Amino acid sequence: GVQSMDSEVLKLSERGHTSEDVIAASILIKKFGFKLGLQMMVGLPGDNEEKDLYTADEIIKLKPDFVRIYPALVIKDTYMEYMYNNGLYKPLSVDDCILICKKLYIKFMKNSIPIIRIGLQTTDNINVGKDVVSGPFHPAIRELIESSILNDMVDYIINNDFSNDKNLLIKINPKNISKLYAGSKKYFNNMVKKNNVSIKTIQEKSIDINCILVSSPTKERKMSIYEYLNLVK
Repeated sequence: GVQSMDSEVLKLSERGHTSEDVIAASILIKKFGFKLGLQMMVGLPGDNEEKDLYTADEIIKLKPDFVRIYPALVIKDTYMEYMYNNGLYKPLSVDDCILICKKLYIKFMKNSIPIIRIGLQTTDNINVGKDVVSGPFHPAIRELIESSILNDMVDYIINNDFSNDKNLLIKINPKNISKLYAGSKKYFNNMVKKNNVSIKTIQEKSIDINCILVSSPTKERKMSIYEYLNLVK
């Protein structure tokens, strides 16, 4: 549970450890041959996007075997609920959380660090109206993040290879169609509107699960998510 590598965030969140403690513990864990998994939280008291990106960079330096990313939530009967109720803490919105987590996702994937979980799993108590008082809780937040990235990739392909084409075809593996259309097609529709194009989508099992193919009547462009992630900052 690293949560943050920023001293002010750790202090305000009353985590009880320092960034130096994280480094020392990580070195020991790897020294004794254990798998190193590090967890960070976004949107903690005193936190901001710059600090979250800094934390991700510091985590990458520690070369973990995997990471988890959790958006900070206001949970009932906690000090953060007291801070929230007294105007001392404002949690992230779902949209702001996705924008930050997209950048973290890209950083970790570019460094070949598996992200084994994003967001808390819904339970009888972990839900809005139950123990979750406020914050960017969504039962499918990882799918929304991956949908936003996938549609950004399509946007990139259109702008670089099909800027003069208005009728396009997308071929995608059936296992990825839910990612393309996640959030009631929010990111897909925004991408289509931004580029002023008409897109027909075909599901094809022959398309690699990590790839998407965009074509017009005269040409086509296939791109993998890994190729795209290496093209963006």
